[in-house]
Amino acid sequence: MMLPKLAAPVLAGLFVFSIHPSTALAQGATAFTYQGRLLNNGAAANGTNGMIFTLYSAVTGGTVVGIPSTNSVAVSNGLFTADLDFGAGAFNGSARWLDIAVSNGVTNVELLPRVQVLPTPYAIYAASAATAASATTAGTATNIAGGIVATGTFAGNGAGLTNVAANLQMAVYPTPGTSTFVVPSNVWTIIVEAWGGGGGGGSGSTAFSAGGGGGGAGGYTKIFYNVAPGASYQVVVGSGGIAGGSGGSSSFDGVILATGGSAGGSASSTLAVGGNGGNGYTPASTVTGIKGGIGKYGTTLGGGDGGSAGCGGPGGIGNLGDGGSTGDVPGGGGGGGGYFSGTVTGFAGGNGEVIVHY
Repeated sequence: MMLPKLAAPVLAGLFVFSIHPSTALAQGATAFTYQGRLLNNGAAANGTNGMIFTLYSAVTGGTVVGIPSTNSVAVSNGLFTADLDFGAGAFNGSARWLDIAVSNGVTNVELLPRVQVLPTPYAIYAASAATAASATTAGTATNIAGGIVATGTFAGNGAGLTNVAANLQMAVYPTPGTSTFVVPSNVWTIIVEAWGGGGGGGSGSTAFSAGGGGGGAGGYTKIFYNVAPGASYQVVVGSGGIAGGSGGSSSFDGVILATGGSAGGSASSTLAVGGNGGNGYTPASTVTGIKGGIGKYGTTLGGGDGGSAGCGGPGGIGNLGDGGSTGDVPGGGGGGGGYFSGTVTGFAGGNGEVIVHY
């Protein structure tokens, strides 16, 4: 194309300014593609033309932004495409205008007015943004630069999350009785562990020269709960059984999670049996339930040992003539009583316990 024929070139018609995600965004590049239409005295231009693209900060005057780009551009039926790159930082959120000039290598013909760069290219700036202020809805969220704060409600499967720091807290309820757990803000799922109280050991008998059976341990359960922030849930901790008595059950939100162990048998004409262990709650795959250990038989040597609780306290030692012990917390069964030197009474089971992890 002869330059003199471009005495009054006009940029008109089609104006498309776009980013190619496969290169500009995925590779962090700053290049983009510009498409336009070149008219020569009202007719569509053809041929190869030298074009100079300059980015300005204003529609007239202003300052040059970045490095101007000189391209040898093929024009067909007036349509052309040029790959432009004004460098990092050219698009920082401020308004920009593109100045285009056609050149024969000696003389430049400027196409007026300048074309304002509309929002689409500012995806370049988003790729290098220092922070994202907030996100309330997103199909996919990617932390590009770190320090991102996300607010709002997110839902879905979090199985693929990695490198997410968490400060796990827990509330421990070791005292028998009823308490209340209030869910903290922004907590939606908790883990509850519960132990029932251990059963007390049975009494020995001097008349039959036999010790009492050890008490059974309380059951144990570990379970996930979906909860609501700010909601209140009742917590019940079972007590350890007194000598010859069964342990109490522990529950959360009215659901019995761990029953107490039963008491050891008292010595009679036959050897005293140990108490049975309490049961854990096992209705679903999201729950771990462990039955408490069974107390040992009383013998002619003295009382039997108490059963040990799953993930909890060991059972107490049976009285063999020189002492015995209560079951350990949480949930251990009490030792059976002996019969030497008039010692008959068994030992209490350990109290139950509830722990809430959040």
